[in-house]
Amino acid sequence: MTERWHVIALDDVPGFADEGRPRWHMVRSALGIEAFGVNAWSATADGQELIAEQDELGLGAGGHEELYVVLSGSARFALEQLRI
Repeated sequence: MTERWHVIALDDVPGFADEGRPRWHMVRSALGIEAFGVNAWSATADGQELIAEQDELGLGAGGHEELYVVLSGSARFALEQLRI
């Protein structure tokens, strides 16, 4: 019988970080997820920006949606209201 679920600590998810940059954890490939994208970022230094400015409605963005979850520490989000 194939397991239908899997538990793994974020620190155990394979990934990489360039010098002075946040660490990218490849959650999707580690868990074998094919239906949607899922990744995680963790800071390698205090006060580090993890996610660059996003524009989900810009040219080539495809209008996709993103979910952000803070598992530890704190985060600051700056949101711009869309006017239609």
